[in-house]
Amino acid sequence: MIATAICMVNKRSQYPSSTLYSMHDLRYRIFYQRLDWEVPINATQEKDEYDDLEPAYIIAKSPSDQVVGCMRLLPTMGSYMLKDTFPELLGDSPAPQCNSIIEISRFAVDKDYNFLNSHGINYVSLMLFKNLYLYSTSHGYTSAVAVTTPAIEKYLKKIGIKVKRIGAQKAMLVGNSKAIAIQFNLDLNFYLTIRSALNQ
Repeated sequence: MIATAICMVNKRSQYPSSTLYSMHDLRYRIFYQRLDWEVPINATQEKDEYDDLEPAYIIAKSPSDQVVGCMRLLPTMGSYMLKDTFPELLGDSPAPQCNSIIEISRFAVDKDYNFLNSHGINYVSLMLFKNLYLYSTSHGYTSAVAVTTPAIEKYLKKIGIKVKRIGAQKAMLVGNSKAIAIQFNLDLNFYLTIRSALNQ
């Protein structure tokens, strides 16, 4: 497959302001305009308090330098969304707090940049997850947690990622959307699944 996007993984302070602006604009279009989530916005930018914690971002750019995909990474030993914003999704279970667990959030892909493999999986999504694995292995993370929707859970399973629900293990209405807490391993099987999908 010919590369249609380039991924970068950096801390927030290592990205130029133009890249961050494009990423927050993509998040505005995805989460506020298309999904109608209750998210903080400023003009055409979606940005919350977790962006002030110097997270790492995986950012996919098109050859024309437009941000077409992103993912935010936060260690679970500090403040993160599942623990501090959506604890109700955990039920009676404690929030994961471990040096080997990372939270992913604000996973977004530009639907207009629609390059699919033979099974209908978006190429940018696969590149984001490939780089998630590479970042995680170099930083000692072996699994990821996320607050997401049942639709994204289904999409991850379509890719072949072995996702399990954690905490309350049922969808709850959060604002305008149903949300769940999930976890999946970032092991060799994860990487091989993503690599296989990229070659299809």
